[in-house]
Amino acid sequence: MAAIEKHLGLAFYGLFVTIASFLAIVFCAFVVGELFSFSSDLMVWDHDGEYGPWMGIVFAMYSIYGAIPLNLFLTWRILSHPHKKKSAGH
Repeated sequence: MAAIEKHLGLAFYGLFVTIASFLAIVFCAFVVGELFSFSSDLMVWDHDGEYGPWMGIVFAMYSIYGAIPLNLFLTWRILSHPHKKKSAGH
């Protein structure tokens, strides 16, 4: 019974870490897009045809394409290499 609980705990930990890192990547890309939008409005650098306030959403949308493979790798690493507790005698 303890083995099942250990595997379920590891699976939920992997799921939590994957979702948290996915949201962190997309949120950070949104913030960078908003900073770019703000700076391009101030310095008139933005000549790509995009309306400034949408830049955060555009950055976040395109960051998903990088976040998916990164999170697949992260999930694989967590599930294939679980942390093992060492006993006090070893």
